[in-house]
Amino acid sequence: MKKLIPITVIFFFFAFFAGTGGEMYAFAGDEPPQISAVSAIVVDGAAGKVLYEKNSHSRQLPASTTKIMTALIALESGHSMDEMVEISEKAASAEGSSIYAEAGEKISFEDLMYALMLRSGNDAAVALAEHISGSSEKFAAEMNRKAAELGAENTNFVTVNGLHDDNHYTTAYDMALFAREAMKNADFRKIVSTGYWNASRADDKFNYFYNKNKVLYQYEGGNGIKIGYTSAAGRCLVASSQRNGMELIAVVFSAPDWFNDTYKLMDYIYENYESTVLIKEGEKLAAVNVEGGDKGHTWLVSDHDIVYPKRTGEDIDVTFRVVAEKSVKAPVCRGQSGGKLILYCDGEETGTDDAVFREDIDAKGKKEGIINYLLTLFTKNR
Repeated sequence: MKKLIPITVIFFFFAFFAGTGGEMYAFAGDEPPQISAVSAIVVDGAAGKVLYEKNSHSRQLPASTTKIMTALIALESGHSMDEMVEISEKAASAEGSSIYAEAGEKISFEDLMYALMLRSGNDAAVALAEHISGSSEKFAAEMNRKAAELGAENTNFVTVNGLHDDNHYTTAYDMALFAREAMKNADFRKIVSTGYWNASRADDKFNYFYNKNKVLYQYEGGNGIKIGYTSAAGRCLVASSQRNGMELIAVVFSAPDWFNDTYKLMDYIYENYESTVLIKEGEKLAAVNVEGGDKGHTWLVSDHDIVYPKRTGEDIDVTFRVVAEKSVKAPVCRGQSGGKLILYCDGEETGTDDAVFREDIDAKGKKEGIINYLLTLFTKNR
């Protein structure tokens, strides 16, 4: 494999000023609010930038917010939503919140996903884990593998539903990593933003799953994610919302005033921060030579707007570089990754993204070869 080398470094300088004459101004609500949570964090959903934190790296009991990772693993497992899952004795006997699943009953994968995230069914979590991995223990190992892959350094999952175990813990910071990754999944996003779900079970079964997460109903722009509670963990909430082109993910652990804590934190961020487009979709980032192609070069671009949160009135310097090979061999396909885009704000790396080819380029002579082949067939048939 060829070593990737930086082929271009491009600098953008953004100067953002509020008021007139380029003068900065201060906000009345400049200080973060006081909250009841022992541990908390707010991150920007797009860039992952931490916008607020309080003891965000301290170990906490996550209760049913655990199910965010359970759902993510389930959705990435490749199983069809139409699959029927047979409920085991172990799943049916799960303690705590449930959908009253019975041993031997068959419930669709889709209904169990909604049961997991809306009803917070502990029985649904075990049923999904057993169906996917064969046991809850094997599934929990997969959760830990995924957590490590996402950069979590202080998380250990033991249960798949968040029921108490002294060795089952995470942090607000790690949970924000999991939630942000999960919200990239379209099915996950759809499920956690759903107010209620009517399951396809027998008429005498519990079929109506109402979402317990009041963020959806009480907070402007609220679109997820999950509540959790045990007597040991206290009240836990992972919430998301969208306003003015910015998506926030907030985590509060051991928070007596969990919803109000979350609303105050998100209000504070929306009042003091704004989202700005750093790189536009389709913007040329770097030129790449194409060997043996119908065209000798092409451009690497971003296939979406890249946005970043900044404090309103803040002056920030944004730079980026593209790391890729100087030349590639044809053919290349539009949207195919051709390198990595690395972003820096005020000199600090803020994230990476794919730099993709902006067009299709066939191997030289491919089109002519196809035309000649078709002409030959046409001549033979005359």
